[in-house]
Amino acid sequence: MEEKDQTIIHFPVYAELKTAIESLQANLNLLLLEHDELIYVVCKNIETKYLLAAGHLDYKIYQLDCDIRRLKRKADLIQARINRQMSVDLSAIDSQLNNEFKEYQQQMKKMLKDLNAAMRRASGKSLTTEETLELKDLYRKIMKKLHPDLNPDIESDKQELFLHAVEAYKNGDLDRLRMITMMVDDGVSLGPSERSLNKLQKEKQRLEEQVKLVNESIKKIQSEFPYTLKALVSDPAELDKHVVYLNETIEEIEEVLRWYVQKTNDLVGENHE
Repeated sequence: MEEKDQTIIHFPVYAELKTAIESLQANLNLLLLEHDELIYVVCKNIETKYLLAAGHLDYKIYQLDCDIRRLKRKADLIQARINRQMSVDLSAIDSQLNNEFKEYQQQMKKMLKDLNAAMRRASGKSLTTEETLELKDLYRKIMKKLHPDLNPDIESDKQELFLHAVEAYKNGDLDRLRMITMMVDDGVSLGPSERSLNKLQKEKQRLEEQVKLVNESIKKIQSEFPYTLKALVSDPAELDKHVVYLNETIEEIEEVLRWYVQKTNDLVGENHE
């Protein structure tokens, strides 16, 4: 009789936990979809649009800035040797500068890589509105079945299948997502089976923490490049103004660069006199 009473007492708590978990799972699923859409669709579209309009100008400005910094440093090194009445080995100085400016060169390579990627995306096949909606819907279903945050006990082969789904979603590969959906759409949830009250409480806490983390990640994405350019790329007039500003900046920086080129040449000439 005592056991029966305990069951009656626990049942409402158990039912409430199950309901709370189902609600958290649904909320987390939506948040994960929003998170991935921000990364793989929204931000990529913003970045592509900006890079195609102004990326080459940003690259030029960075390149000019690197040239100026390098020439300024070269002039300082030459002047230091002249002041100490040391011979000026331009080959040794250039070698030193190559080492000092490695990070700048790596950043330039990254910028060029991003520009090339944007041009590839722009020239790729675009999905129709209906296909885009289907892509999003299929990915949502796959996430519910395979996402490790929603299914912490999922098998390794299904984890790998989810990674393939992420890649397909990122590349707008609708056919591949359709195939993966057929593989996981068995009408049976891949989530955990019936659990004890203690395990349900732990699962509720885990889901609450995941919801918090994904929300924080979404806010972070929205506070950083390229999402911060959303308003700019959405306004053609403002984007045109920005392009004009960048071109004017390039002209100003090129004038500074010419000054440093002349200064360096003068120092080298003095050293050879």
